[in-house]
Amino acid sequence: MPKMNVIKSIYVDAAPEKIYPIINDLSNWEQWSPWIIAEPNTQLNVAADGKYHEWDGEIIGAGNLKIKEEVENQSVTMALNFLKPWKSKAITRFALKKKAKGTEVVWTMESSLPFFLFWMKKQMEIFVGMD
Repeated sequence: MPKMNVIKSIYVDAAPEKIYPIINDLSNWEQWSPWIIAEPNTQLNVAADGKYHEWDGEIIGAGNLKIKEEVENQSVTMALNFLKPWKSKAITRFALKKKAKGTEVVWTMESSLPFFLFWMKKQMEIFVGMD
């Protein structure tokens, strides 16, 4: 299966202590996730503890996201499962790096594509990276 790896970063003018609670509680994602913003009528189900999230939409497909590891004010690692338009698994991570006046937020996604989509690897890295 063709491996896919996306890394993006952004500087945020806020301390890690302000950013971390927004990332590690999936009930907050409806407010800022580019995928949910792309399809506001997506059916969402978030666990009471905010550590598990399911979605089902016409545009963004269906899947679930589960927080697997957290290091307070430093990182959140998640297991991402896509169910449609095709099944796929990924590991995503947000790393928070304190800077002099804010935080560098680094997002990574490691996954693989179904074999028959090997020719789409570069396109998918670009597409996912735009979000």
